[in-house]
Amino acid sequence: MSPAILAWVLLLGAPVVAVGLHLAARDRLSTERRRAMMWLLSAGIGLVILSAAFGVRFVSLTANIVVLAIAYGAYVLLVLSLSAMRLSSVAKRIVLAAALIPVAFGYFLGTIGALGLRFTVGEFEAQANTTSLAPGLTCVRTEGGGPSGGYTLRVHSEWSLPPFLHREVRALGFSKEGEGPASCEALRGRPL
Repeated sequence: MSPAILAWVLLLGAPVVAVGLHLAARDRLSTERRRAMMWLLSAGIGLVILSAAFGVRFVSLTANIVVLAIAYGAYVLLVLSLSAMRLSSVAKRIVLAAALIPVAFGYFLGTIGALGLRFTVGEFEAQANTTSLAPGLTCVRTEGGGPSGGYTLRVHSEWSLPPFLHREVRALGFSKEGEGPASCEALRGRPL
């Protein structure tokens, strides 16, 4: 399955699965277990946010898409769990309104914005030019996924202990050919 189609299916399916899990578990879990589940969901979402903030990703595009979909589903499940708590009606409405904005955006991307989703995932899907700059340092040239074109040179620090993870050290984006270094080879020996 193409990563773009996988992203589309998971983007539309994660909230549905989260609602199903919420409905299945809401009457079966005690208050203590529900709170423990909410802390666990929060920790998982926090870990995904921190790893994205520090540029840590899986080497595999499919693994990154699946992890983001799981985090998205966990977010929806957390929102539903929060809405089931005993809060004042005003607080409950504020929590739901603020928390459902990303869900609405996800459904927008999955329906009307599907072409934009395809361009975004397609940019990473077409990574063919990987160059080793130094031991443990690789560079990937990604072509612009949309009609505007351009390209990005992404430099990753490869880790030997977990070989399925890497960290983006630098991303150099250019809107047109010739605006910057043409390939990863041109970055060899340069300070990053």
